[in-house]
Amino acid sequence: MNGFETFLLDAAKYGIWDIISVLVLFFSFLIILRFLFFPFYSIRNLNFYITHQRDNSNYPSKLIIEIRNFTNKNLVLSNTYFKSKKLIPHPNARGDTALRKYELKFDPNYTSPDCLIIHGNNCTTWFPIDPNQTDAAIQAILNPPRIGFWFFKCTPKIAGTFHCKCTFLSKKPRTVRLIRRY
Repeated sequence: MNGFETFLLDAAKYGIWDIISVLVLFFSFLIILRFLFFPFYSIRNLNFYITHQRDNSNYPSKLIIEIRNFTNKNLVLSNTYFKSKKLIPHPNARGDTALRKYELKFDPNYTSPDCLIIHGNNCTTWFPIDPNQTDAAIQAILNPPRIGFWFFKCTPKIAGTFHCKCTFLSKKPRTVRLIRRY
């Protein structure tokens, strides 16, 4: 018997193959759990652009969220809401005010809770901000100073979070939860 055959016999005798099998099953379970229950924080080529705007409408101060789809697939956004952190919502904003979750609407009249984004196109939604909050304060929230060391700097995300379900339309539709921090 050579050394390799001896190793295989000793591994079987001491249960190493059982340990390896358990480890493979455990890590496979963790990977499946990740994709089923934990959200994504970005989707490649699904681009978000946010800006602040003031106008003379019922909600004069708005956070405009533009979503661009360059994923090579059509997708549907559903169950969308904005969870406010430091941005103060308009007093008439609709949603669960106790949890600070505010609904977002799409289409040209902003009445539809879902949005189909064809590859190469975009859609826009907005979140109403309290008009008493100054532009300087809103810009400070949207563009906070970078913190960290000279070799590692990060920008804290303190405005709020955009939540949605993205369903990619294909022969086998795939749905993922997406959370974007601002």
